[in-house]
Amino acid sequence: MSDGFDQPMSAGDMSTPSSPAGKGASPAVAPVAGDWPAISIDAAENRSVRLRGGDVQVGEIPVEISAILGRTKLPVAKLMAASEGEQLRLDTQFGQPVELQVNGVVIGYGEIVADVLDNFVGIRLLSLNTVTE
Repeated sequence: MSDGFDQPMSAGDMSTPSSPAGKGASPAVAPVAGDWPAISIDAAENRSVRLRGGDVQVGEIPVEISAILGRTKLPVAKLMAASEGEQLRLDTQFGQPVELQVNGVVIGYGEIVADVLDNFVGIRLLSLNTVTE
């Protein structure tokens, strides 16, 4: 017995849903901009959201930040033929700022720094993009 979730949908499926028996179909109603309630979000506020486990402060939700050192393009065949020890040339030079991203969106730039005491690499923030709504 199929629940219908594994079946591919076509554009026509979106506009005219069918009943289980295939009869009595009613046309889909597309939402109109005026149908949605207006929501105002103040980015400076730390709002509390109720989830199943309790309250969560939105400002406390962790996000993963990626520091993009550089990029390069090469054919798959060359990548497959690469061996340990080979070097790939990137499009950045030493001293250039690295891109900082959250969910693939550039949020700013920084420079690579070394923490010699703990043997870690870090980023010194140079600029952060302004948050817009």
